[in-house]
Order: sequence, then structure tokens, then C-alpha cells
Amino acid sequence: MHNPMKSQKWCPPPANVFKANVDAAINHEKGIAGLGAVIRDSNSRIIVAAVKTTKFSGDVKVAEAEAVEWGLVVAKNAALSSLMVETDCQDVAKLINNQEGSKTEIVWVISEIQDQRKDFQHISFHYTPRSCNAHAHSLAKLALRSLSNVVWTAPLPIDVESVFSCLL
Repeated sequence: MHNPMKSQKWCPPPANVFKANVDAAINHEKGIAGLGAVIRDSNSRIIVAAVKTTKFSGDVKVAEAEAVEWGLVVAKNAALSSLMVETDCQDVAKLINNQEGSKTEIVWVISEIQDQRKDFQHISFHYTPRSCNAHAHSLAKLALRSLSNVVWTAPLPIDVESVFSCLL
């Protein structure tokens, strides 16, 4: 039986818009979360890729929201004004888009994301399945191994390119 979720692939943003894919990976033993962000243009070229390691609060949704916030910081530092943000955490996308409410600690991260909206001329947030978010997920896992915060601009180092090339 054909599963449409399996066949979905990443799609580039419209012209003059950049797409940031973000994700979090968790290492429960070490109590850390790895955050990954990759930003591409309408020609699918990677403009910037970034990893960050942070303390894991015990709530995966908070880590996923922190990945969105990290992606916004990276995009702002790259001076990008029109941005689509994709996360594979549907609950976080709903919270950011005010389609759902929450009283947990995630509210603080969502509030920071909402505050950062003003830094962009155009910004939108979307849920995307993991199959369309593989590059960001790979970066989040890389963050768990590197235990550092790094931002790379194009051209990317060979070791970062190799993380992406194994997904093709």
C-alpha cells in the first residue's frame, strides 16, 4: 500500500524567500539537546547551516521550540528578511501559529519566538514531516556529537557536506 508521507520530499521556497528547516535531537543520558538549522534559498542552495547544544529540560516539545528559536537567530544573523520556518513537531508549529495554547514551560520559548517575528519582513511557520526535515535532523544529531555552537556559511566544510550527502 502506498504511504504518501513516505514519498514527501523537501521543496524549495518561493523566489526571494529563504527556508529554514530546524530540528532537535536528544541525548537522555547526558541530559542535552542538539539543535540543528539549515537555511536554503529558492534554488535549494544551502546558505547557512548551524548546530547548537543546550541543556535538555525533559520536554521534547521545548527542545523543538528551542530549535525554532535557534533557526531564527541564525537567519537574523545572516540578515535574511523573508523566511519560511519548517519544524517536524506539529505541536510546536500549532503553538507558534496560535492554533493551540499551552501553560507549560514551552510558553517562554514560544514567547521568545513570537517576539523575534518583528525582526523579519515576512515570516511563516509550518509543520513538515521528518522526511522533509532530514538535513536539520542530521545537524541536530551532529550537535550532540560536537557539543558546541557553530554556524557555517556556504561553502560548507567537507565534514558538514558529508552529513548531507549521505541523505541524497
